[in-house]
Amino acid sequence: MGVLVDSEGLTAFNSHWLIQDRWFALPTVVWEQIDQQQSVLRAFSPENMADGEPDRLALGRYPNPTLLQPVDDELVDRLDAWRDEALKSALSHSGVDEHLQILFAKLFVLRTIEDRGLAPQVTPLSAATDGPTTLQVRNLLKTFREARQHICSDLFDDVNIAEIPHYVISGIINDLYFPQKLSFTGARYNFSWIDSDVLGLAYEKYLSTILQPRPPTPQLDLFRESYRDVARISVRRAGGVYYTPTYLTKYLAGKCIDNFLRSAPDGSIPKIIDLACGSASFLVAAVDTLLDKFKARDPSKNWAREFIDGGYINGVDIDERQ
Repeated sequence: MGVLVDSEGLTAFNSHWLIQDRWFALPTVVWEQIDQQQSVLRAFSPENMADGEPDRLALGRYPNPTLLQPVDDELVDRLDAWRDEALKSALSHSGVDEHLQILFAKLFVLRTIEDRGLAPQVTPLSAATDGPTTLQVRNLLKTFREARQHICSDLFDDVNIAEIPHYVISGIINDLYFPQKLSFTGARYNFSWIDSDVLGLAYEKYLSTILQPRPPTPQLDLFRESYRDVARISVRRAGGVYYTPTYLTKYLAGKCIDNFLRSAPDGSIPKIIDLACGSASFLVAAVDTLLDKFKARDPSKNWAREFIDGGYINGVDIDERQ
């Protein structure tokens, strides 16, 4: 909940709610009537905000807003829907879910580097689709080749999309651009604004379940396609899949690096390994910390490339999907 102030007056809003398919906002209080709307002003005092008074005020006037999902839940729900779709129509299991997991990691990275401008030589993923159901395979493979060349990541060394229906791939790409729960046009994800912690949570939730197709239902109608139900199996507890919040990873990585630099010879770069890296939240925090410290020493040097190419950042995990 917050307040927008302009030349017309004061407007209270809640960016987590929708009302009548628009962002939730109370009627604007014009400056000429501000004295008659002291209840709105009082609701936004620090004490009343902590007590939830703005929400009570808003719900008293509009009692049934639509609640928006957090970004990580929205992304995971959409991606899980595509997993269901792919597996229900699969003639056999043939590792479809595993291929989807790997594909998702590739697409996630590509959307992040696109919106953050980290590799402008790589063709955007949007070039690989003509709408939500049509995939331009040649363009997608071109993007993967360019990513392999300019990002220099092993993630793009092995590209296998043959096991996944093309309309599923196109749908996933589309859902990484456009939120589905917003009914008005023009809304689009901006991965340069989405915090890496949110992206990590989404990936952790995605990895925490595997989908297993059950045997096809008896084929009673020769003219209908065969159909498979899908069993969802949680591996979170068995695999120890938990994402560590950013404030903890930053604090712990920073303490370790500070301790090393205090005792190491000048110019030494610590070698960092995470033996249970998962989605690499600790490694990301370590790289961020190192970049801050070493850029202060030599701003002109490409320290990120130095850390990666020099083998200073390493992670392993028992889960092959990580």
